[in-house]
Amino acid sequence: MQDAKHAHPGASGKGKAREDSHWQLGWWELHPLIDQAKRPVAWSRSSIIFSAHPTQPLVLARHFSSSRQFVIPSPGPLVTSPTSYDPPTVISISPSGDWLFAYFPGRGGDGVACLWKRAFQLDSWSVRDFWTTPLGAGIVTAAWTNHSREWVINDAGQASRSPPRGPNVPVNSSVLLLITQAQFINACFLPPYVPSLKILKAPLMFPSKVKDNEPTPVEFLPDKPGAGGRRICVSAAIGFCYNDTAFLVATRSHLLPSHRPPSADAMDIGLPIDLTRPDALDERLSCDSEIWGEELVIDVCEVGIQIDHSNALNLGTRPLPPVFHAHPHLTDLSFFAIPPESPASLSPNAKSPSLDVDEQWESSLLLSTSDRAGRDTPAGVAISQNRALVCCMSPSNAPSARTSVHPLPRRRAGLVVPASTVQETPKGDLSRALCLALMSRESPSDIIHVLTLPSTSLHNAVTTLYNTLCILAANANGLAEMWLVEMLGVITEVYLGKARYSQGTEKANLTAQWKTAHDVCSMEALNTAFEDCQDGDAYDLDAIWQLVGLSTWFIDFLERLLKDCVAFNDETVSLAEVNTENGEKADDSPTPLPTMPAASPILIHAIHPYFFKHMLTAIRHVKRFRDHIGRLSAKGENTQIAKDVLMDAIDCSGIHLDAMIPLLTEIMQIIKAPPDHLRRCLTLCAPIPAVLPYLKQSVEKIVNSKVIDRPKLFIKASDLVDGVSQMSLTDHYKTKDTDVVTKGLLLGRGTEMCCVRCGGKSDLGDGKVAGHISRRWRQWEMMWATRCVCGGGWTRSTSS
Repeated sequence: MQDAKHAHPGASGKGKAREDSHWQLGWWELHPLIDQAKRPVAWSRSSIIFSAHPTQPLVLARHFSSSRQFVIPSPGPLVTSPTSYDPPTVISISPSGDWLFAYFPGRGGDGVACLWKRAFQLDSWSVRDFWTTPLGAGIVTAAWTNHSREWVINDAGQASRSPPRGPNVPVNSSVLLLITQAQFINACFLPPYVPSLKILKAPLMFPSKVKDNEPTPVEFLPDKPGAGGRRICVSAAIGFCYNDTAFLVATRSHLLPSHRPPSADAMDIGLPIDLTRPDALDERLSCDSEIWGEELVIDVCEVGIQIDHSNALNLGTRPLPPVFHAHPHLTDLSFFAIPPESPASLSPNAKSPSLDVDEQWESSLLLSTSDRAGRDTPAGVAISQNRALVCCMSPSNAPSARTSVHPLPRRRAGLVVPASTVQETPKGDLSRALCLALMSRESPSDIIHVLTLPSTSLHNAVTTLYNTLCILAANANGLAEMWLVEMLGVITEVYLGKARYSQGTEKANLTAQWKTAHDVCSMEALNTAFEDCQDGDAYDLDAIWQLVGLSTWFIDFLERLLKDCVAFNDETVSLAEVNTENGEKADDSPTPLPTMPAASPILIHAIHPYFFKHMLTAIRHVKRFRDHIGRLSAKGENTQIAKDVLMDAIDCSGIHLDAMIPLLTEIMQIIKAPPDHLRRCLTLCAPIPAVLPYLKQSVEKIVNSKVIDRPKLFIKASDLVDGVSQMSLTDHYKTKDTDVVTKGLLLGRGTEMCCVRCGGKSDLGDGKVAGHISRRWRQWEMMWATRCVCGGGWTRSTSS
């Protein structure tokens, strides 16, 4: 990395300009590094940054990059006596992102360790358990087991998974490992469906075996043999290796005087020492020596964890020979595990790792204000979940404590895709990282943030999305549509973010593109709702109002699509020169990847088979639901009103669903665009120039058929009535906030959830409508309790 304000060695200048071109570090700015005053920070897989408050015992949280900020609730002791504790020194998030741990040291007393559990919303956390730690046995570091097997993609674009890493524990639970100042390891285990937290303790300085449901040793500070002092651990690291269930613990200790209290029966003869203690004189004299302080060795211990069939935890330790490290002021310890590519062997031609600049990687700028260039020394660092960004925390005692996020260096060589697809190279290897994020079920927010920056051109963003689709298609293993819905969510967020920094026609196109991607996500959710509420040819009438709401939204979508079909068919621009033969030749002669739609983005539903299939499925559901409701006799006022609303919405739409189903089935079998053209259309979520002949053929069949009643499609009865009173009931309805999941009106109860990806709001209830409870509908709602239809996470609405 290089600093944005770092001057070239050959730069020259005079006066103030020359002084500002170089770093102006003062000793006070480096003093926190000498004192090892670190600020803990953790970046979760759901893209939440957890950090310590500079002065108070609080854990701060911020979702990146929606900037949603909140404070984690504190346990009881911190609420009743906040001045008795310092800010947290250890913050650790579980691999799943559902558990959070923090340790708050006491100010001259016991510390507090706390464990939180996350609810459905990203910003909803509750204290699961907390416990106190005695003075001298505070927690130094923390780590979690159950690391998922990572996906990797080689230079040929083939995806594979790394070997397992760490102990074998149940999939639905993790073990929290804590290293204390007393050189002990604490294993915290919360078995499924067990309310209490199990904690096993084992020493790291001598071999031990500890079993569950047996007395555990009490933590104590071990004495240094022959020195008369006590060892206190100040730095530790936990390392998990591939294909190994055991793991290593490395610790660095300080040697301190024992400070044992004098004996109660000491003989008081006026001397300043306790003669009843043989080593008292030696301790008094040794206080002036140089034996106290940081030890020049790194202790290493091998630890094994085993969980049997009864969920009983067993813990064992085996110390290994220490590693001599002659350099004092060790700032940190870390393990780095590399997946094995071949059996290990010693070769004289092997090249050892080096810290020299690697030309295969791009340099990354560290941006800062002009008055702080080169002076913001980080006291805490966290890497984002997909290794695209780094979060740096300034020291707590800095003049202005700040949190900054910087891009990490990326490889210069982009993914090499086949020559028959695209010629452009994506920016760095973001397409590879985005593909890995989707495969690993990680939040791609950090990668999308880079793609939506104004400094990233629209061409680079589109090319990255296209190459990601190429990689996913090559690794689909026969399931071509396995990742498409997740990819549509990413496309929604990318184009929504690019639209914020665009203007004019480009902004209008990007807005239409992300809305088109969001519509197909909603359509897929609609189809699952009808499937869950379907019982043969009938539907659950307890969810009649919810299904009517989804049907009304879908009919409105079809009206917008058919209106654009009519407009496209009536365009005066001649497309005679663009014929099907030219479109077929384009498959053999690659053209530059377009970045602008060739037609209205919603028209992709008339050409792309994925969009086409979901639309046709939704039409069948809505038609079957209408037929089912139409055959029913009125059993009550509520059912009759819902029936009338549905019939009016469909009959007044100007769309003949009966004729539309066979027509679309015929079109889907006739229109066969080349796969790469369809992939490019999916990248833009809009038609591209190469598919215009196919689109024209599809639109002509739709417009010239009997599925459209143009007068009803373009002129609504409500518009004629509202024109007299100068009031539009339709516009008033559309200005209301709509639930992004159920497509109904938000109730405004102050309990709305907000999607961090698309910004949509939802008020998912308990399935009760007019006193009825639909179990089928409630089960469908539970699918969206943790994520929006576009794949984004939920946070509590700021208006709540």
